[in-house]
Amino acid sequence: MAKTKLDRNQNSLLIVHMIRMVLELFTSTFLTSHIISLDPDNIFGTGLFNVAILFISQYVAYIIVYTINSYFVDKSNRVTFLRVGIFVNACFLIAIVLWGEIISHWIVFAGAICGISNAFYYSSFNVMKNEVVHRNTLKHFTILTTVITNIINVIVPVVLGLLIDISSYSTIAIYVVVIIVAQFVISFFIRYDKPKGSKLEMIKYFRYLKDNPEDRKKIKYTYYNALMAGIKTTYKIVIIILTIFAFKTNLSLGLLSSIFSVITIALLVLYRKFEDNPKTKKLLIYLSVGTLPLLTCLLFMFYTNKATFVILNCFLTIAIYFSDYYGDAERDAIIKNLNKHEFIAEHNLFHDTIKYIVSILVYVAFIIVATFESIDVFKVVLLVMIAICPFKFYMMYKQRVVRKQFEKELKEQRQAERLAQKQLEQANSSNDAK
Repeated sequence: MAKTKLDRNQNSLLIVHMIRMVLELFTSTFLTSHIISLDPDNIFGTGLFNVAILFISQYVAYIIVYTINSYFVDKSNRVTFLRVGIFVNACFLIAIVLWGEIISHWIVFAGAICGISNAFYYSSFNVMKNEVVHRNTLKHFTILTTVITNIINVIVPVVLGLLIDISSYSTIAIYVVVIIVAQFVISFFIRYDKPKGSKLEMIKYFRYLKDNPEDRKKIKYTYYNALMAGIKTTYKIVIIILTIFAFKTNLSLGLLSSIFSVITIALLVLYRKFEDNPKTKKLLIYLSVGTLPLLTCLLFMFYTNKATFVILNCFLTIAIYFSDYYGDAERDAIIKNLNKHEFIAEHNLFHDTIKYIVSILVYVAFIIVATFESIDVFKVVLLVMIAICPFKFYMMYKQRVVRKQFEKELKEQRQAERLAQKQLEQANSSNDAK
């Protein structure tokens, strides 16, 4: 039986990443909320503009630093870059402690520092996850990541939302810095040996895709999915903006996030229970999860109130977490199934570059929308953004079909190889007997 229990390295990497999820709730969700709240009377003007600038500067810095880092990460100790990402994130949080109240004057700098931190962290984590977590433990690692992330999404938003409402943003940042110290310490439990001869070769990777049409056909849906995931990354920010507009408080933001996370967990558990059943209409499920946010967005456009927003929020949250889990799982699996471990870093760099270039374009559109200072214009852009959701889920389904077919072919190939080996051994035994 294949080993599925995680070893110390895998457990340490999992814990470090789960702490990162807690920190990202603070540095994205509630930082965004704080920026919007700086001008509560002009959320769809100044607020939207500042948020767009924050994320544009973040993603531009991320793409540049991630690309540069990838060349060094792939020929050095990945854990070192992971720790640099943790350290830079700590510096970012300390800056919030010192200058959080005047953040409107350094939004570009704040976004850039956050992007640099994420680039150092994910340029190493994405490679390490695929190298440290082996194929036979990948599913177990992914399931644990999903379960713990959902628990975090249930508990942490309420706690942070309440604490931010009853105390200062800077005070909360002090507690978060303590968490980062724990994350840094745990990273030293990760023992990692760089594969021999490892280096980043993007041109070689593109040449491989060009010269291998069958492999390109299998992996192309992953990059199509990345294209639309760039739009999906903005959904969470849309939810934050509309929640602050409708309910005014961080506690409401935290409570709604937690409630919808519970609903999503229940649905994911239910789906996983029937996922392998051949009678389960998987395409129907994927398209339903992708289409419901679009239908509720249309409802929200014509009947804009708290009730329709809560419904939209619910289906968007389900779509986001469903997409995060199954989209990332397929992204990691495809390069392993292709048996192209030497291209793990190249694959991740290409995927993230596509994803965040699209995100930047969406936030540029937000800047244009902010000039109108109108929720009606914002709703039109929101409808266009959410209209892509069904197509994204169709691409996710195609990813899944390709992977399942690929795994079936690999299984049949291994069985044929074992049968041939067995026949060879029997033939050799017969010759020895003669």
